[in-house]
Amino acid sequence: MAGSRPLTHGFIRASNVLRHNSHLKRIPLVLLACSLMLSACSDNERATDSKTSTANSPAEKPVAETLLLEVPPAWLEVTSQGSDTFKLAEFVPAGQDKESWSDKLFVESNALQPLPDPIVFLEAMGSELKTECEGSSDANVHSGKENGYEISVRLLICNKNLNSARGEVSLIKAIRGNNNFYVISRSRRSEPLQTDSSPLSDKEMGEWSLYMRSIKLCDATSETHPCGAPNAGA
Repeated sequence: MAGSRPLTHGFIRASNVLRHNSHLKRIPLVLLACSLMLSACSDNERATDSKTSTANSPAEKPVAETLLLEVPPAWLEVTSQGSDTFKLAEFVPAGQDKESWSDKLFVESNALQPLPDPIVFLEAMGSELKTECEGSSDANVHSGKENGYEISVRLLICNKNLNSARGEVSLIKAIRGNNNFYVISRSRRSEPLQTDSSPLSDKEMGEWSLYMRSIKLCDATSETHPCGAPNAGA
């Protein structure tokens, strides 16, 4: 829809504070796995190039901090962007597209310092809803530590976006790693919502929560942040 500005674009603007409005070069991520293990992509590319170096060259530093995430079955990547300090990927179910999607998964990794506090970052997103929506609410779902990293998960509901005239619900997870800040957003758009309604059933909300819980940040070089395969999500 021309001129529409979905709720997740508000997240992108919040993230631009971290990027200091740096100009992004649109690039395809090397592999789907790279879009899921966002921090590892550039290191993997450099490791491939290093195979041509001499035996006396310094050893490549092991890939460390990695975001483990599984895209839901039959979802397709519709956006990938990246730079030295920033990577982004968007996915929608097969049959939907980048502009007219009803469901979207948004994943971003950002290395610009200082890395924000996850709770404060998501609270700021909730406050921004008040200027973008005709009726909105947000609530903390879970905050604390997972695998040794600070995280926060927040539910954001926009009853009617002032630009798109649609309702939207987003469950967003923010993770502060040692090297990068990660934000994962799963969103659904619908017709405008009533104050006491949601486009998600209780079953779907449970599935979304389990999916967010399955997303894990780990560090292959640290016993404090052990790596392992993520659980499959709905």
